[in-house]
Amino acid sequence: MEPTAAIVAISIIGLLILPFVLAVFLARPLVLSLADLISGKRTGQAELKDMKIKIQHLELEVNDLRAKFNTLEDSHEFSLKLLEDIQKPADRPAIGKDAPEAPKSP
Repeated sequence: MEPTAAIVAISIIGLLILPFVLAVFLARPLVLSLADLISGKRTGQAELKDMKIKIQHLELEVNDLRAKFNTLEDSHEFSLKLLEDIQKPADRPAIGKDAPEAPKSP
């Protein structure tokens, strides 16, 4: 056999076998799913339980983060109010020993 004839023969055999190989690899999950359905097995039950548990944990974590965020937001607002009070003392009457004396009535 010549080298080109061998290459042609191998490529023809490959092209004949390729659809069957692809069918096995591509249809395997479908065939397994149908087999599980016929046998009564429910695929993915363990994964479904794990996902539900993960979702519950994530919901708890989100709720904790929301509470922390609300606390941070409240403390930030309080800090801003304190800064405003410190920066604008002239708007308010002074209290204590720095307050000007009120005029005495006769």
